Amino acid sequence: MDPILGVRKNPYQTLDVTADRVTGSEKDRTFGNFVENAVDTVNEYNVRADQKVESFLQGDDVPIHEVMVEIGKADTSVRLMTSVTQKALAAYNDIARMQV
Repeated sequence: MDPILGVRKNPYQTLDVTADRVTGSEKDRTFGNFVENAVDTVNEYNVRADQKVESFLQGDDVPIHEVMVEIGKADTSVRLMTSVTQKALAAYNDIARMQV
């Protein structure tokens, strides 16, 4: 309940990310931050895979199974990101085609 007005806040109210009153942890839960973190994670997997491949090719003591595991993680994360992006674009197009 809001102590000043005595009105109970709606727990199903959407987060208004454009308002100045949004602070702290609520700003961290925005859709933009979620997408940015996901892209950063995918990029990190790809960078790690590239580093493992380079180390292996330079003759460092890197087992081939570690290289393949890192490549698999990178490949899977890129495929997942691509799939989610395609689903999001399809949903956006469906909403855009709706008649109001």
